[in-house]
Amino acid sequence: FPFRVCFCLAGHEIAIQFVLPVGCFAAMMNYGSHRRPLLTAPAMVGLMMIYMANEHDGPVHSRLPHELVHVLHCSEVFHRLFNVGGCILLLGSNYVSHRAAKGPDAICC
Repeated sequence: FPFRVCFCLAGHEIAIQFVLPVGCFAAMMNYGSHRRPLLTAPAMVGLMMIYMANEHDGPVHSRLPHELVHVLHCSEVFHRLFNVGGCILLLGSNYVSHRAAKGPDAICC
């Protein structure tokens, strides 16, 4: 039990201290390369989902209904869906933005 709690807390800290700043930086750089808000929108939604799943006492949570915040933090299923879904949106936006910046005929790895 204590290991699981420590592992969960470490995951929240990594998401807040690493994933969000690096994700924001990547989204800003991608937007700067293609200047298309629709390609950056999934990254912003993904970052918000990751924030909502991992932050406990932030300014966003104080404006949300208590029931929603409770479901996000007490239901492992919804917590994981928000976390993984946000990461998928963030990575997908990064991939599409990279392709858009390079052009349709570019060969990239």
